Amino acid sequence: GSIELALRLVSSARVLPPRSLPIDNNTEILLFTSALKAIKSCVIRNPSGRTRCRSAGLFEFLSSVLDYCLKTSAPAALIDEVLTTLAATCLGDDLNALQGTLQLRHFIETISTKHGNNQNTSLKQKITYIIALFDAVEKKHHELILFVQKKKPDFFNIVTISEKKYRMGQNFLQLDKFHESETCCTSALSTVEPLLTHTSLLKNLICNLYEQRSTARLALENCEGALSDVDTLLNNYKLSMASVASTQTRRAKALEGLGRKVDVTETSEKASILPPNYKIFKSKLEKLTP
Repeated sequence: GSIELALRLVSSARVLPPRSLPIDNNTEILLFTSALKAIKSCVIRNPSGRTRCRSAGLFEFLSSVLDYCLKTSAPAALIDEVLTTLAATCLGDDLNALQGTLQLRHFIETISTKHGNNQNTSLKQKITYIIALFDAVEKKHHELILFVQKKKPDFFNIVTISEKKYRMGQNFLQLDKFHESETCCTSALSTVEPLLTHTSLLKNLICNLYEQRSTARLALENCEGALSDVDTLLNNYKLSMASVASTQTRRAKALEGLGRKVDVTETSEKASILPPNYKIFKSKLEKLTP
């Protein structure tokens, strides 16, 4: 929640539109710079941090800061900081890079026109890098971009809401509110899964939702529903070895709950081929084996 905290602190200072307190430019610049540095530290070499950017409202914040930079005589240091944060947010996360391309490219191009001849080498390099990144994204995801622009302008709104429901479901699981967690996952899947026909960028989110829902359903003793979820994962998605191991464990629990002892044995045998470092999952499966 560090990204959310940094953005909340900026919001509480009321420097973003609509402003309700008079703030001098130096204070404003200091707030923006401090928040950007904090956010940057959360996303650099941190894939899980980058996945929280959308639901935290980071892209709206970056848009506001970039707009501020273009409408005021913002120092090159602030522009450099916002570009660095944007690059760190997009690097290694194709979904973030796509959103940056669609929502922030016009800011970067205007900054390039306005500051392209700036003597600040670092600033020029970052502008060049981000534009090159956005060019690559447009080339790679050309059809998806056309789909979003022409037929699904609320694409990222749908993804954001689904990500928030996933995290709400996580919180409910920790509180043993399994029905509420299942409801969050089902609601998110109903809106985000149809988008999978247009892009594979949502696979991780969808897999996370199925994994979480199967856990909630097991706790609710809805073994049929849990089995359906884990089979969807195992049959339709390429999972990491760790995910395969935990999913097979949940599958065995669901089969046991349904009284299908023979199938529990088969699932345990499949898990026996897992590497030695996944012995914790093997031991869980062995306890379920008749």
